[in-house]
Amino acid sequence: MQNLLQSGHHPKTAGRYALVNPFAGLCRCICGSALVMQKSKKFRPRLVCQNQSHCHQKSILYQEFEKIILQILKQQLPEIVCRRNPDGLKQKILHQQISEIHGQQEKLYDFLERGIYSEEIFLARQKALSEKYQHLACQLSEEETSTEILKLSDMLELLESPEMPASVKNQFFRSVIREIIYSRNEQISLKLVLRI
Repeated sequence: MQNLLQSGHHPKTAGRYALVNPFAGLCRCICGSALVMQKSKKFRPRLVCQNQSHCHQKSILYQEFEKIILQILKQQLPEIVCRRNPDGLKQKILHQQISEIHGQQEKLYDFLERGIYSEEIFLARQKALSEKYQHLACQLSEEETSTEILKLSDMLELLESPEMPASVKNQFFRSVIREIIYSRNEQISLKLVLRI
């Protein structure tokens, strides 16, 4: 989970200010402008299009927006987990392919010792197997880190806590969501583009 949270871009904040919008850098209005958080002592925080005077999209209460996003993520969680790690099947296949490469490398040395392969053929085959091994090892490490997605459901539960700092929420949302496109004329419409 740490890898997920540490990856990605961090939103800019002025030196003495802390991040207050957990969706900073993720939310866009349908017109393409960013959604910004408006806070006031008299009113609850809202997300508003920076270009609202021209695009005329209605604002949304921050709490309502966050609730909808968390609901969408919870609904899509089983699909995300299945898509990334269907019973570890891909990992098993990658382990099997890596063990086959080890067997091929042993045969390669055997063919060299018997004189079936010349040194040139041996070096060419060894290089090809080495490249294939590195590619599979890279895929396997990516697949093993994707098992961290299984921890997403626990993290989603924690995000509902109002005490969690906006910067931590922002890191999590950025690790899972690439972009959120918002529109609201009569009804709220949110489109999530996931990283996973």
